[in-house]
Amino acid sequence: MLAVDGLEAGARGKPPPFIESSIEGDVQEYSWTERFEQEQACVALRNYIEDPPPKDELIEPLVIRRAVDWPALRLWNFSMIANLNLTADVWISPTFKFFYCDPVELKRFVKHWGASKAPSFKIDMLSEEAIFRMQESSNYSSIIYPGEEQYYLRVDLPDVLKEQVSFTDGPFSCLQHSSKGRPWQPGEPRLWLSQLGAISPLHYDRAQSCLVQIRGRKQMLLYDSKDASSLYPYPETHLMKRRFRVDPTAPHYEQFPKFQDAAGRQAIIEPGDMICFPRHWPHYTHSMDASISVTIRF
Repeated sequence: MLAVDGLEAGARGKPPPFIESSIEGDVQEYSWTERFEQEQACVALRNYIEDPPPKDELIEPLVIRRAVDWPALRLWNFSMIANLNLTADVWISPTFKFFYCDPVELKRFVKHWGASKAPSFKIDMLSEEAIFRMQESSNYSSIIYPGEEQYYLRVDLPDVLKEQVSFTDGPFSCLQHSSKGRPWQPGEPRLWLSQLGAISPLHYDRAQSCLVQIRGRKQMLLYDSKDASSLYPYPETHLMKRRFRVDPTAPHYEQFPKFQDAAGRQAIIEPGDMICFPRHWPHYTHSMDASISVTIRF
């Protein structure tokens, strides 16, 4: 195990709450170090890029253990990302829950209620300042919210970091071409950096997604897209569209009775592991340690 970096050790954190809602089991797992399981994982991954896509029930979330052995696993930590001083998108929250708010609706909300009433707020910030603001010893003043603020950092990978990852070998080699020879065209890879206890509440993505864990651990809970209505989604005109009203750590079944009919699949992702999940699958994530991840969508 790699030594804990000083800025990781010094970051504020809060143990994440227990998941109290129903769990039907674990996400299907494969080990990339086992040849037979490699072949099974490749079959599952290729379903993600077929055109036309296979039936939805054939596209399932999957975890691949020991999927990558990138230099990033040995080189990246909070101090390195701070020293690069990258321009980043940084979510600011008064709690350890970080809600993505629709930019257009957020402007309307702020106009009427003020920024400090928003669930969270995204601004541009250099990575050094964001990570220093996470520290217990930070003497920075708050930006949006009175009292203590928490921070979650996202940045498109610059070339210097792209050199330390690879999206062409390992499990990603299974995604390079569809069965009809169509080349894989992924989006830009992104780095995510968060404190212990940071929570990304239930939401869905509009694209297929893969996440590779670099530092620390994350726990994820995923729901089939067919169960989305049982999670009480916000309307498309809402500030938090693509988000859901229910909280797996505080189910409140009296208020949300249909939530009892939905059961998630859980996964704990460690450094070197990879999880892929289909578009429109609601998912909840929390950081079990100070964490760095890389995501890529397609």
